[in-house]
Amino acid sequence: MHVINKKQSSGKSLLVLPLLFLAHSLLGQGLTFPRESINFRLDRQHFSVSGYYYFAGATGRFPVLYPFPNGSNVVDSATVTDSKELRSIAYTMQDNGLVFGLNRPSADTSVIQIYYREKLAGNKATYILTTTRAWGRALEQASYSLLVAPGIKVTSLSLKPDSEMDTPQGRLYFFIRKDFMPAGDFVVEFE
Repeated sequence: MHVINKKQSSGKSLLVLPLLFLAHSLLGQGLTFPRESINFRLDRQHFSVSGYYYFAGATGRFPVLYPFPNGSNVVDSATVTDSKELRSIAYTMQDNGLVFGLNRPSADTSVIQIYYREKLAGNKATYILTTTRAWGRALEQASYSLLVAPGIKVTSLSLKPDSEMDTPQGRLYFFIRKDFMPAGDFVVEFE
């Protein structure tokens, strides 16, 4: 999470996910982003991200910008879903990510799933984690998995995995963090 004071022309604060940039005014209203759970998949052509993002606290409707590390021109598919209400959420693609409305009718925890797949241009895949630092609060819980297709050798991971195993679908890495304040983005280098 990351805090910014960016305003849209409508005058509403803009939230930016992972991630998420939350405006100071929203933090003061009690909106929290305590947890994320993300599954990454890497093959020779694509890096896919399927994440669940948990929101609690403040109610209302908040515009959210979900940034892509390499811009939206390399993203070939994306979806945004309210996992509790089991409905798709409309979004608009922008140069640097996608924008959607986070509807919070009650203070209960909202769970939003965001999926995207980007075309790889080299031997490196990145997921933005550092926006959490600017928000000023660690994620209470963060869990990540990375499935690497057979035939791909990982040469560098920016996060140390807690465990890993071979599966018929490829090498699977697991990362579990508590009170997580990332020092850098999640970067996978491979050959």
